[in-house]
Amino acid sequence: MIVILLVVVIFILAPWLIGVVVAMAAIYGVWVMFIAAIAAALLVLLGIFFTVRALFSPKKTAGDLLAVKNKEFNRRYMEQAAAERRLREQEETNRDEGNGPTDELDAVVIPATAAHSPRMISCPHCTKSIPKYGLWCPACGKDPKLI
Repeated sequence: MIVILLVVVIFILAPWLIGVVVAMAAIYGVWVMFIAAIAAALLVLLGIFFTVRALFSPKKTAGDLLAVKNKEFNRRYMEQAAAERRLREQEETNRDEGNGPTDELDAVVIPATAAHSPRMISCPHCTKSIPKYGLWCPACGKDPKLI
C-alpha cells in the first residue's frame, strides 16, 4: 500500500517539481544574460571613452616632458655660448683695430678663476668657469680635457 502511495505521489508531484526546476533554471539564465549584457555594454562604453580620450588629449610621458626640458636647456645654453663668443670676437676686433686697452694696467689680463664649486672647473685654455663634466667650453669651444 505504501508503494502504491509513493508511486502516485511521484506521478503527481514529479511533473510539478520538474516544472519548478525548469522555471528556476530559466530565471537564472535570464539573470546571467542580463548581467552579461550590462557588463558588455560597460566594456564598450569604457572602450569608447578611453579611445576618445586618447585621440583628443594625448598624455605625455615623463620621458617626453624631460626631453622637452632638455631641449629648452640646450637651446638656452647654446644661445649663451654664442653670445659669449660674439662678445669675445667683438673684443678681439676692437683690439685689432686699435681700440684696445688705454694704459698698461688695462693690458694686464688676469685669468678668471672658476667659482669654488665641486661641480665647476676652470677651462685650461681660456680659464673660464665650466661644468666639471662638460664636453666643451662654452667660451672658447675647445675640449677641456685636451691640453
